[in-house]
Amino acid sequence: MTRVSTSIRIDADLKQAASKQLASMGLSMNTYLNMALRQLVLQQAISF
Repeated sequence: MTRVSTSIRIDADLKQAASKQLASMGLSMNTYLNMALRQLVLQQAISF
C-alpha cells in the first residue's frame, strides 16, 4: 500500500479539542482519520 500526504483545513479550536480527545484514547489525528476513511469505504456510508 502506497501512502500519500494530504492536507486539510479545519478550525483551530476543533483541531485542538479533537487532538486532546484522541490523545486520551491513545490515538493520533492521522490514525483516526485513516480509521474513519477505511470505514467509509468498507460500509459505503458515513456511520454518524
